Amino acid sequence: MQSVESLVCAVQRLRAQLAGWLTARRAAGRGFALVLHHDRWTKDAIAPTALTIALTTPGNDAVRLTALVRERLSRLELKAPVLELALEAPTIVDERESEGTLFPAREHAVETLARFIEKLTARLGPAAMIGIERVASHSPA
Repeated sequence: MQSVESLVCAVQRLRAQLAGWLTARRAAGRGFALVLHHDRWTKDAIAPTALTIALTTPGNDAVRLTALVRERLSRLELKAPVLELALEAPTIVDERESEGTLFPAREHAVETLARFIEKLTARLGPAAMIGIERVASHSPA
C-alpha cells in the first residue's frame, strides 16, 4: 500500500478491533502507535515506520482517531510500500463513567480545545508543539 486513503482504510479496520477490545474492558487509550512494516525479508530490508498519536484525553472514538491518522499520514513520506500494519495502544486507562456534569458548557469548551491541540499536533508534528499560551487579541479595537 502506498496511498494515504488505502492506509487509512486498513487502520480503520484495526481501530474497530481495538475499539471492541477496549469497550469490552470498559477502557480507553491515552494514545496509539501505528507501525508500518515495509519489506523486511530481503537483504535490503527497511526498518518499520512508527507513528505515535497522542491523545489529550483518553478515548477510542473512531472519527477522532481516523482524522488524526489521516493528518499524520498525509505529511509522511513513505520509504517503501507498506506490507503490514500494527496498531498498538501502549497506555490503557479505565473509561470514566459518563456522569452528569454541573457545567456542561465548560466541559464542552475544554473538550473542543483538547481536540484542537490534538489536530494541531498531528498536523505539525510533536516537535512543533512545545506549549500553548493564551495571548491578547491582535485585532484592532
